Amino acid sequence: MKLKTPLYQKWATMATFSLSVSLASATTVISGWTVIDDSYTDDASGTFAITSAGATTQTTPTQAFADTQKFSATAAVDWTATWTFLGLTNGTYEVAGAWYGTTNRTKTAPFKVQGGSTIVVNQELSPGHPSLPAGPTLSDGTENVVFSMLTATAVVTDGTLTVVLNDVDNTSGSEYVLADAIAIRAVPEPSSAALLGLGGLALILRRRKG
Repeated sequence: MKLKTPLYQKWATMATFSLSVSLASATTVISGWTVIDDSYTDDASGTFAITSAGATTQTTPTQAFADTQKFSATAAVDWTATWTFLGLTNGTYEVAGAWYGTTNRTKTAPFKVQGGSTIVVNQELSPGHPSLPAGPTLSDGTENVVFSMLTATAVVTDGTLTVVLNDVDNTSGSEYVLADAIAIRAVPEPSSAALLGLGGLALILRRRKG
């Protein structure tokens, strides 16, 4: 005899499905890294916004997260891209970026994390180049995309982390600034044992036995 699924269980299943769809349309968590791509806009868990409609979406088959990134094709159009991560646990975070580098990119892309000092990035080089700080390699579901580390010391005090990039260097219309994906990961706090060292840990254990 086949038992019918109770109505409340069907509702619970539908609610779970709706939640998973909502989360899937927001940030993506990959191997412990939370990612906002250039296509995520105004969702509950994280946002990507760009100030100018003049920014073009470029389809790149490799080295860009989800195969897309944004840039401006003219020096007359200025834009500012902002990635905003919401609902974070306060603490210190690593922040990494992805883009597709080639010869017509700027050598001085100006990133700012949490409103801090400008982090200058040579976007002629793709992440993974030995001259760039090594970051994670994350799968976008199609390929493995290499990121470059922007900072490992971004401090979150209000549950929010922002990364800002603008195209002020595109003065000639031929040195493009690229906005693609940003990935963040919480830096674990050192354990008591690590802070005390083995000698301190041994002392604590002896006191407990006594």
